[in-house]
Amino acid sequence: LLGGDNIDLALAHFIESKLCSESTRLTAKQWAYLLPRAREIKEKVLSDNYISEELNLSLPGEGSSLLAGSLSIQLSREEITNFVLEGFFSKCDSSSRPKQRQQGLTEWGLPYAFDTIITKHLAQFLNGKKVDAVLFTGGSLTAEVIRKRFIDVLSQWQTGTDMQILENQSFDLAVAHGAAYYSYLKHTQQQQIESGYAHNVYLLVETKESKDEKLVCVFPRGFKE
Repeated sequence: LLGGDNIDLALAHFIESKLCSESTRLTAKQWAYLLPRAREIKEKVLSDNYISEELNLSLPGEGSSLLAGSLSIQLSREEITNFVLEGFFSKCDSSSRPKQRQQGLTEWGLPYAFDTIITKHLAQFLNGKKVDAVLFTGGSLTAEVIRKRFIDVLSQWQTGTDMQILENQSFDLAVAHGAAYYSYLKHTQQQQIESGYAHNVYLLVETKESKDEKLVCVFPRGFKE
């Protein structure tokens, strides 16, 4: 659920499906061009200052006849907004929980969530607890329509309970401000908010005398810095 990269990627696949038939796909160059355009489209459409209901997107063609091979599409504000809201911030009950992976082995890397519905993860995190105040932070929540969706969902979960919306003057710089403040707390040896490592890390050990292999855990999950 890190940032808006997963939203941009999903939106790019959605646009590709509208540009291409079932038997065709964009080339690597066209895809490299589309992905940043998808992010721009998302930010533009979700912007509070955007008033147009339609926008046009064109991808360059391949080979000598670039214009002849170009792909164009017209997208509506409504379909982009609905795609983002329903694909990542859809309304759900407070008892909803995110889907879990079924397979036993997963690819090593960042622990991306299997279920894209962020509101389900929020329901799991709160687990029925009452919310007194909300602080929105991060570039993905700059759009008022997304913040309003969160407030609507939380209000649905705790009917009749007022929530205080805390002010944040800079969504994009909030993480940088937090990093600087964390560094200050660390330097002055004050209390910090901590989190542990996301994985168990093992070292495979084998000896010349024996073919037996052993796994030694060098970083248990939750290991502090």
